[in-house]
Amino acid sequence: MLEHCTEQQKRPVLEQLLDNVPTLVTDQYGSFVIERVIEHGLPEDRERIVRTLQGDILKTHYKSICSIIEKCLIFGTTEQKNALIDQVCADDGTGKPPLLQMMKQQFANDVVLKMVDGADSAHRDKMMFAIEEHIPALLKRQQ
Repeated sequence: MLEHCTEQQKRPVLEQLLDNVPTLVTDQYGSFVIERVIEHGLPEDRERIVRTLQGDILKTHYKSICSIIEKCLIFGTTEQKNALIDQVCADDGTGKPPLLQMMKQQFANDVVLKMVDGADSAHRDKMMFAIEEHIPALLKRQQ
């Protein structure tokens, strides 16, 4: 639908989808729909999705939304990518950033690598600073 309809035809459906991003991104099939919106939607549609992913949903559901985060990193603007990096580097209330947990998960580790590849030097430094004190524990886990 997103690839073949006019903006006027798809806008009402897109608005409903964008209003329900928190529910859709955690649903097995809904996440595929949101990925297509990221790929084929307007920049402002991607912006709304990234804003929705910030906050608690990213902190609590990163496992189920890795593919959506990856699409945001591929199709998003620099500002959108930086906003996601800022979010995963922030304390999640446990004293550990979501980035650290993502690095420990096979499916999320690929997303972390895409973040590193696409980040500017300041955001790469921010990612390193977020995990710096946890590096010894990560290395022990690898052995």
